[in-house]
Amino acid sequence: MPLQVAYIVPSPLQKLEGRVFSSIASIRLRCLLIAPELVTLGYNGVLIYESDLSNAVSDGRLEKCDLIVIYKPQRNFDYFSIFKSVRQPIVLDMCDESTLQHDDLVSLATVVTTSSPGLARLARDGTDCTVRFVPDCIEGERGQALSGEKPEGLNAVWFGFRKNIGPLLSRIGCFARSAHMIRRLEVVTDNAASVSTEAFSGIANTELVLSEWSPKSQAEALSRSHVSLLPREFGITRVARSANRLQQCLWAGRLPVSSRFEGDKRFSDYAVITNDLHVGLAEILDDWEGALERLRKGQVWTASNFSPPALAVLWSDVFALALGRSDTGYAVAR
Repeated sequence: MPLQVAYIVPSPLQKLEGRVFSSIASIRLRCLLIAPELVTLGYNGVLIYESDLSNAVSDGRLEKCDLIVIYKPQRNFDYFSIFKSVRQPIVLDMCDESTLQHDDLVSLATVVTTSSPGLARLARDGTDCTVRFVPDCIEGERGQALSGEKPEGLNAVWFGFRKNIGPLLSRIGCFARSAHMIRRLEVVTDNAASVSTEAFSGIANTELVLSEWSPKSQAEALSRSHVSLLPREFGITRVARSANRLQQCLWAGRLPVSSRFEGDKRFSDYAVITNDLHVGLAEILDDWEGALERLRKGQVWTASNFSPPALAVLWSDVFALALGRSDTGYAVAR
């Protein structure tokens, strides 16, 4: 008989093209795309909005579930008073370092999952419970891998939330050095019309295109590009960030140029990893055929390791661990 899982998510979700959708990447890549795959592995699920938790307790929906999974807990919400007396094991999913501030909720978790190796390390330092790193999955259709002759100039793309655009803007000086390499830069973000073009004045000879973010516009922008620029911020946030954009770039068949990050060795055979994006772009142009070959291998590797079915197996192991089932190789710890 399938086990019942309560997936606790923040804020109401949307419908996009007939499917449940969230603009929050971690909710899509760690819950909405994974849950259907988990059904085939014996885990049926019900989505419960964070704002509806009290009702879910009173009307019995939560009590009927065997396991509770909490995604991206929001600040200023009293989870502890709701979950302190529940009988079910709790999996707490961390996709950024702010979750560590929920001390009371962390103390209730049976297992903590994280979206990056760096965040797993931070979580292990901050909790006594079992911590497991489970990557984000890829989404959308597999792109046609880049091919053909080396272009005279590269079309580059950056995509992400506007609040995370700082690392890109801080490297405008690098782009000025690379002006002869980048002929076009497309920035795909939310509320794109509000992005100041003056911030990009250092690359006046590069065509700048601002596009509003959606899954479709992101995929289209990647299809128009040769490379995806993935600069990262410094400090604890950089350590905690997921590699989902790098994975998505490989899945789309485009060349990633990423800053260094904890756990980047997994990608070093397929992507250019360097804190100097100018050096990374030069490396691609200096060995174009080699870059394309690494990309082709990287796309296959990405499909094998980060597809929803592949990641559902890891989530299933986590659920089994939390439930204390004997068919997992992990030692059960609470």
